[in-house]
Amino acid sequence: MVRPAIALDLALAAMAFASLVMFQANVAYASAANSTAYTVKSINIGLGAYWVAFSPSGKLAYVPNHGSDTVSIIDAANSTVIHTVDVGLAPAGVAFAPSGAFAYVPNEGGFSVSVINATTSKVIGNITVQSNPSGVAFTPSGSLAYVTNNANHSVSVINVSIGKTIENIGVGLSPFWVAINPSGTIAYVVNAGDNTVSVINVTTNKVTGTIKVGSDPNAVAFAPSGAFAYVTDSYDNAVSVINVSTGKVIATIQVGTGPDGVAFSPSGEFAYVSNWNDNTVSVINVSDNKAVSLIHVGLNPSWIAINPSGTLAYTSNYGDGTVSAITMPQPTSTSSTTSITTITTAPTTTAMQTVMTSASTTVPRQSNASGQPPTPQAVGGQVSYIVPAAIIAVIIIAAAYFALTKKKSGTNA
Repeated sequence: MVRPAIALDLALAAMAFASLVMFQANVAYASAANSTAYTVKSINIGLGAYWVAFSPSGKLAYVPNHGSDTVSIIDAANSTVIHTVDVGLAPAGVAFAPSGAFAYVPNEGGFSVSVINATTSKVIGNITVQSNPSGVAFTPSGSLAYVTNNANHSVSVINVSIGKTIENIGVGLSPFWVAINPSGTIAYVVNAGDNTVSVINVTTNKVTGTIKVGSDPNAVAFAPSGAFAYVTDSYDNAVSVINVSTGKVIATIQVGTGPDGVAFSPSGEFAYVSNWNDNTVSVINVSDNKAVSLIHVGLNPSWIAINPSGTLAYTSNYGDGTVSAITMPQPTSTSSTTSITTITTAPTTTAMQTVMTSASTTVPRQSNASGQPPTPQAVGGQVSYIVPAAIIAVIIIAAAYFALTKKKSGTNA
């Protein structure tokens, strides 16, 4: 006769299996054998690590800490913090001048951009812009800088030589980030409030076009060739690919949940997208616009930057105040498949707890259309994994029950 405990054992095994499937869906882990492709080191930074940028030499990286009104300066040679600089209220973006002599840091909690001397690590001035500045980009010549003003739906143009705003350009609703193409002729501004990208002619400082993209665009980056640009669409868990010559979206790439930052490798072969809600970085093969790998990083990665040599990437992790330092060998990809390979170390208890709580965390990610930081969206796509796991568990339990019933019936006969 079959012991009743066997049915319980089978049921517990089924629930364990379902939990495993759900866990794998949340963190997208694969075999630990893949972990050798990238190595990830965690650097403690400050409260609300928001953005990150490498200096043109690649020797330094700056990380604005949105919650502590500071900028952490990292020595990239050994990934250690060497200075902490006080700036304005709620620093958001950061960009180095092409010369590397200084960096601009927009202070989202006010109306200013802090200027940091890269040699002395001191603030040498503050430039007045409009309300809630967040993104910043320099022209290749370094003569102008463009700053997005979330609350005023505008972009401030700064004359770098005199350190003053010379013009404010009206764009879409709630502009969050700006990028300038490699030739310095156009600027793309992502407008989170109306799901568009404004195209600015850098010579005339006029908006010459508007491109419709996905829902809640956060960031934009031009490929090194300048032929196309990637825009992260946070609520769609996707990246819009824009053909720059036509100003049209030509592809949409599915990535992780809540994509935020995006950066290209110097070769232009790969693009890397930080996914806020599932604590990963998606690796995209640019040749066929397919996501081919995932890298597990810290909690709520807001931004990603790659050093000029392409050997090191940093993600700023808002949720745990860290930077993930990723050693970057060239990943192996198969352009004919859309499957995703996870690259990470084997999950620990701490990592499991961190990832499983990421969907319910309430730290702000960015300013929304109303100018207020929204709560992160629940991790999208989980239901598609959880429901099948639950169904499998029920099937296994039912099979155990019927097997037990049949055995009992045969014994009684």
